[in-house]
Amino acid sequence: MNTKKSSARKPFGRPSKDTYDVIVVGSGAAGLSASLTAARRGLKVLMVEKSDQWGGSTSKSAGMVWVPGNNVFARLGGSDSTDLGRQYMKATVGDCTSDEMIDTFLEEGKKCMDFLTASCPYLEFRRMEGYPDYWLDAPGAAKTGRGVEAGAFDTRLLGPWEKTHVKAYFRPMSPVDMNSYDSADLLLAMTDLRPWVRGMKLLWRNLKHFAKGERPLTMGAGLTAAIMYSVLREGVEVKLQNALVDFLTEGGDAGKKGKGEERVTGVVLEHNGTRYQINATHGVILACGGFERNEAMRQKYQRHPITGTWTVGVEGNTGDGIELGMKHGAAIDNMADAIWSPVIKLPRTEGFQPIVIEDEERFIIPDRSLPHTLMVNGKGKRFMNEALPYCAAGQGLYGGIFGKGEGDAENMPAWLIFDQQFRNKYFFAYGHMPRVELPDLYYESGALVRRDTLDELAEAIDVPPDALAETIERFNGFADRGIDEDFHRGENEHDKFYANRYHHPNPSLGRLEKGPFYATQVYPGDIGTAGGLVIDTKARVTREDGSVIPGLMAAGNTTKSVIGHTYTAGGTSIGAALVFGYIAANTAADEAFADNPVFVAH
Repeated sequence: MNTKKSSARKPFGRPSKDTYDVIVVGSGAAGLSASLTAARRGLKVLMVEKSDQWGGSTSKSAGMVWVPGNNVFARLGGSDSTDLGRQYMKATVGDCTSDEMIDTFLEEGKKCMDFLTASCPYLEFRRMEGYPDYWLDAPGAAKTGRGVEAGAFDTRLLGPWEKTHVKAYFRPMSPVDMNSYDSADLLLAMTDLRPWVRGMKLLWRNLKHFAKGERPLTMGAGLTAAIMYSVLREGVEVKLQNALVDFLTEGGDAGKKGKGEERVTGVVLEHNGTRYQINATHGVILACGGFERNEAMRQKYQRHPITGTWTVGVEGNTGDGIELGMKHGAAIDNMADAIWSPVIKLPRTEGFQPIVIEDEERFIIPDRSLPHTLMVNGKGKRFMNEALPYCAAGQGLYGGIFGKGEGDAENMPAWLIFDQQFRNKYFFAYGHMPRVELPDLYYESGALVRRDTLDELAEAIDVPPDALAETIERFNGFADRGIDEDFHRGENEHDKFYANRYHHPNPSLGRLEKGPFYATQVYPGDIGTAGGLVIDTKARVTREDGSVIPGLMAAGNTTKSVIGHTYTAGGTSIGAALVFGYIAANTAADEAFADNPVFVAH
């Protein structure tokens, strides 16, 4: 990386020039992919981010990347094909997305993954060990998975940019090289010796990093860090705390710019309360996230109850790009959807935690998959397979098909209930070790309710005691037999991944019978919204009539999700963000070099 100290190399302040070939708004997976692609194609690129940290929600994520049939997966020993991926997507996505759009994602996805590996010398992909697709009964589904995840990146390579990097949603006290299977297995350390064997291998792997003085980052933070390193190395100018306010536009002319059409020619940005204009010769790419932190938009477009706080998306994702696109005539779609995930809310506390989580919102993916837990609605009844993939489970809280329907949510309030057996064996909400007493503040705030008997617990959470007792009695019978006759929990590869693979006869079922008993309210949280600007196969933003807004492209959660109402597998949104960021940049470059094509690392 060029370490020359110039205004262009400093994270904050206004851009160093008034005109660039391409301006990219946003610094998550889509923005990083677009910036790197455009720079490698020979364009002068400015990437702006409105917050004081870069990496977006991608950095908070597990960093999974789902692009069926890619060569990276094949080189890692995986068996997959684009045809199988196409079959699976068309079976699960349905008519929410055109065949042409799905085919574009798959075909360009292979090129994008090749491009990233060729262009990012410190981006290490690893095969997702044991992590399957989510709809395993669908044609083309991969029971052993087809996703990859980011391996270890030495964050020291970022230099001063390390301090402005969005931190992972959950992370160890010190940087650790750890993959998704490691994290799932180590959560079972109090139930079997085999996780300890994995833990020793993990320790040895990290000792080798530490012996070299490295600070390893993995998962989403590792992914964004590795790409950002290459973005900076390619000379992209990156500026934080520069918010998008409006577009610069001018009337089009006959020819390639479109006859009589308004063309986006730049942006109006705001830094430290001052607004200014920057020109973009060959286009603006919106990659600034969804609208999960915009309560007004969520109230308008999504099913109630809903807020702008149940999400774990970064604070800056307030739908700015979507609203600005609409102002300039862009079409929107799929606005009722999100990448849902059940969450619980726990107040922030001081004190030691082996896994640091700064958000009050806590994912409960393992918690609802492990033995000795279940979920009930306000009537005291189970209403779904608690171990469902997170998006489907979030939709289950709302009820109806894909969480949609008339009126408010059907299954809220909902409660996660567990007993002392769970507390003795398993981590709670990722960050709390088994058998270690939970903070008093959890009980004092009402975030967690604990009672000696189930009847007392039912009264405390305003659930009919008889109904709850009946539900748990029936569930305990399923646990004894190892078969969930109502919802088939623990029967497929996905359920088993987050369950206790060492527990029999069913890794996800265990009796609730040992007091005290616990309950915490469950909310339909998310990791980002899934609706936004409509784009075409070249990532160009379109109007309601299907015409293109010249000079404006978009990718990531700023756009309508390529998978519509559903979620195909872990890493789908990141995969799509990388791919359509790549497509958007190539669209801009193809226009710029129409008379003299430039192809680099394709």
